[in-house]
Amino acid sequence: MRRIISAILCASVVFALSVSAAADAVFPQPPQPASAPIQVAAGTDGYVAVRLTPEVYAAANTDLSDLRIRDSAGEDVPYFVYSATQQSTTSWGFHKELVLWDAFDKNDEFYFDYYVTDVKDTHDVVATVLSFTARNDNFAKAVDVYGSYDGNVWAFVQSDMLYSVDGTSKLEIAFDLPQKFTYYRLKLAHNQEKIAFDTVSISASSTTVDTIRFIEELTPQFKVETVDNRTNITIFGMKNLPIKSVEFVTQSRFKRQVSSTSYLGAYAELYNLEFDGVSYSNTTLEAEPGRVAVGDTVVVTIQDNDDKPIDIDGVFVIYYADELVFEAKRGETYTLHCSADMNALAPIYDIASYAGEILRGEVGTATLGAIAYGEPVPPAPVPRDYTMVFNVVVVGVAILLAVVILLRLRKKT
Repeated sequence: MRRIISAILCASVVFALSVSAAADAVFPQPPQPASAPIQVAAGTDGYVAVRLTPEVYAAANTDLSDLRIRDSAGEDVPYFVYSATQQSTTSWGFHKELVLWDAFDKNDEFYFDYYVTDVKDTHDVVATVLSFTARNDNFAKAVDVYGSYDGNVWAFVQSDMLYSVDGTSKLEIAFDLPQKFTYYRLKLAHNQEKIAFDTVSISASSTTVDTIRFIEELTPQFKVETVDNRTNITIFGMKNLPIKSVEFVTQSRFKRQVSSTSYLGAYAELYNLEFDGVSYSNTTLEAEPGRVAVGDTVVVTIQDNDDKPIDIDGVFVIYYADELVFEAKRGETYTLHCSADMNALAPIYDIASYAGEILRGEVGTATLGAIAYGEPVPPAPVPRDYTMVFNVVVVGVAILLAVVILLRLRKKT
């Protein structure tokens, strides 16, 4: 009886301890913190941008939330992430000159009424800009614009300023919304200068804004293996890298299916051919937009079927790069730190709220030095969940009580 009870208790304790140890073992080893000196040109005093390197992407969190810039005193320096520039393109449609058909003054306010030539009775003219030429110089005048379909009922459109002062002029009014009026009225208050317009015209334009991201090229280490009529190209050093495309250098003639669906979300038919002395080549595999490499390696697979494997002479990776913009002070030194804290939150600095004004000015460039790794940061203690241990002990005690009751029942019989 005593041996049975002791065995049950020992088994319960051993099992509970093994469960606790297994729970501790599921936590991965923490990543290493890293740092790199920011090399700012001597004498720099102002805003600079430092472009991140693949080594920084590999050391930092995927969302870059653990990045910090520190000065020589160890104080955090505010920064914002600059990932792309915007380029606007304006295309013009029709251009119609307006005809002055009435001008009058009322209560010290001067009115000029115009209509659109050739389309006086139609409502299908869409205008986005009202343009002027003026015979006067050195003036600044507030203008109210009205529109009408028939020249009788007028609707207010918007107010704006027109001026020509010391060689600087603004002689266009861009409508907040496209307008379809065939009559336009201009109202000028207190026109003692007797401003008159030589021509007034409307135009239609559309503006396209393109976002252009920064790109960099990387020549990574890679390994080529042939398995089951497939060529697998393993590319190293890709962790957290926002990959745009992978390009292969080869002299082989081929036309084959190439994919990297698990890593880049990419699938395409690539080729390198020549006919009658003319070369036809596309050896670039475009990654799915927004794809970021999770692990250190990316694998690209070429379907060889029954053909001879392609000879891969080199690999180029094109990736999107981010920049950190901060204010550098003359004579100060700066270091970029990756804390390796997976739970770090991205900092919120005031500088991000006026990033546009900074980028419109002069921004210098800085570069990153060699990255250095520190000791792993111990993970924050995680409170153990003893629910399983408690359940195991309860089951063990229940079994023990059942055995005791069973033995006593046998004695009575």
